[in-house]
Amino acid sequence: MAESTKPRSSKDSDTDAPLTQEDFIQKPWKYIGYKDFTRHAASSNDDFLVLRRFDRVHCRLLLMLQDQVVELESELDALDARLSKRSAPDLDNGSMRNDVAERKDLLERLHRRVREYDDLLSQYTTLKSHPEASKRSIKTIRTWLSNHFNPIHPLEADFINNNDDTDLITLLANSPTSRSPFKRSIEKCILLPAARSLPASLAPPDNHVDAAVEILASLLIVLAAGGMFLAPLWTLAMVVEDPFDRLVSITGFLVVFLTVCTFGTTARPFEVLAATAGYAVVLVVFLQVGIIADRGWGRFFDL
Repeated sequence: MAESTKPRSSKDSDTDAPLTQEDFIQKPWKYIGYKDFTRHAASSNDDFLVLRRFDRVHCRLLLMLQDQVVELESELDALDARLSKRSAPDLDNGSMRNDVAERKDLLERLHRRVREYDDLLSQYTTLKSHPEASKRSIKTIRTWLSNHFNPIHPLEADFINNNDDTDLITLLANSPTSRSPFKRSIEKCILLPAARSLPASLAPPDNHVDAAVEILASLLIVLAAGGMFLAPLWTLAMVVEDPFDRLVSITGFLVVFLTVCTFGTTARPFEVLAATAGYAVVLVVFLQVGIIADRGWGRFFDL
């Protein structure tokens, strides 16, 4: 028998005493529920809000509406053929204004069905443009529900716990993943363990953790970017003397730059390649500076 979704009862006495951890464990549906779940979904900078696309339902309804349109279309064709026979009354089949009531009524019904079909098809096409929810997003929501003692009714949380993951979408249509692998690593390996080690009363809200991830990741990326420009400049100008060694150094810097762009940003592959090509041009300029340095800075100023 399916589980009922009727409200779960509560025998709390009327008291204004502060809530304890035991209260949250025993009655998460009362003290957390959709109130905190939706607050987190609305405040999160990540794709925390995951919804069903209802692929099977949409396909079933579209097929139903399509068949209804086909039936009405067949009725219209049959009516046109009947009213065009020699034995039929002399009706004006070339006028909409003077058309017979039967055909007017049929066209009105056909119009309503076609409009319903077109609207649903257009809406479903828009839904299909949204990316499927990532495994990480689904796992994040499941972890949040588990850490908060499953405050949502099991039947209503079934969409995220037991549903086919390919039917789940995020609202970030045609967008790359909201966080780079580098930022996700910072969150997973540094900030979240630190936050969870604190008592529940001192643990920062999830949106504060998101902000800390952004700040720390941005700071590290800025430092890495500065190093990627300063290090090759001094290396090629002062340290490396052999042209082959310079080529090896440039190759190494390009590999590091490509790795940083791939895992430290949300840029798409062709954007990463374009940035790497631009960086290669900068390194060639640095190489020329190194050659000038080898020839002597005095000759450089003489130029």
